[in-house]
Amino acid sequence: MSKTTILALVLLAGTATAQGRASAEQEAIPLEELAAHGSALQASHYEQATEALDRGAYERAIELFEQVIAARESRGDAARYWIAYARYRSGDPAAALARLGELRAVFATSKWLDDARILEVEIRAASGQVAEPEADDDEQLRLYALNSLLHVDSERALPLLEGILRGEESDEMKSRALLVLMQSGSETALDIVAELALSEADGELRTQALRHLGMSGGERATAILEEVYSSTTDVEVKQAILQAYMMSGDSERLLRLARSETDKELRVNAIRALAMTGASDELWELYEQEASIEAKQAILQSMFMTGKSRRLLEVARTESNLALRKAAIHGLAMIGGGEHGGEGGKDEMLEGLIAIYSSESDPELRGAVLQALWMRGDAGPLVDLFNQESDPELRKQIVQGLSMMESEEAIEFLIRLIER
Repeated sequence: MSKTTILALVLLAGTATAQGRASAEQEAIPLEELAAHGSALQASHYEQATEALDRGAYERAIELFEQVIAARESRGDAARYWIAYARYRSGDPAAALARLGELRAVFATSKWLDDARILEVEIRAASGQVAEPEADDDEQLRLYALNSLLHVDSERALPLLEGILRGEESDEMKSRALLVLMQSGSETALDIVAELALSEADGELRTQALRHLGMSGGERATAILEEVYSSTTDVEVKQAILQAYMMSGDSERLLRLARSETDKELRVNAIRALAMTGASDELWELYEQEASIEAKQAILQSMFMTGKSRRLLEVARTESNLALRKAAIHGLAMIGGGEHGGEGGKDEMLEGLIAIYSSESDPELRGAVLQALWMRGDAGPLVDLFNQESDPELRKQIVQGLSMMESEEAIEFLIRLIER
């Protein structure tokens, strides 16, 4: 018997129990619906993992990416790459290299292999190693030579790197040359990158230069970013600058743009970038002053990145607008359960969600709470709510959530439900 058939039987049993009778005419939930829920769970894990990665919560990101791999979904190659990245950033280069090797072995044709190769070079260089270049990789050899020359005689190396950026080299070669250039940290190197950022000759290379300026920080780099943002109408360039502000932790400029930007997409991106800097007080101030429901939703959907669960709980409990309450509940789900319970801890969040479920009659709101509980991995509370709930549709949603959780408590519940 397949897993989807077992799940269908479980859902059928749960609905029959909720109604207090078994009927021959009663139908199981379509397997397509179950598959859709499974895909939603996988997408949720990947989304949560990338957001955890963005805010530097590497262990949490690794945990969620591992769940993506365990689900055997299509983004297994991307998950392995990001696990390697997270391992490297958290100080475990050996584990990172091992994961990159696994990526190459399992996904021989993955589009992530080029990124993996670049990351491996960075890891080995940081460890004092030199990766063996391929026999015909002349570009790789040249960059190794330039990188070495940069540390020995930067005055000679910088013009050569500038020549690569201005010449007819491949895009990959220019990208790597830009990375080597930024590692020098000299004023001359900054002049070259600044000129590239202010130009409009090469869109992709310009975007990379903007991001490097953001990572470098400093008053001059920030001033260049501000000048480009105010003078361009290119949305992609502006988005790159928002990312650069985020990387440099410039919450002041991000708050200003979150208030004043007229382009809806850019404004939402400014709000998200502000959240990623951990500027929780500024984000809450923006929420309280904001009149647009759409903007308020974007703020709530980003607030989880700051870990301020109490503010999300406050909105979920007291906000009069249903859409905003649901957005706050979703934000609580994204903070996660276990040890990732936000400022008030997992118990306070859990109690708050259950209190909302128990006190509200709106089925959409109660359904949002159920979804939050299974996204957080709270199997026990879901089992308790199933035993207390009399609404057949809500009981069905609870069983659907439990059927997608890799929890011993959830599995035992499903077995008991099948054996009734």
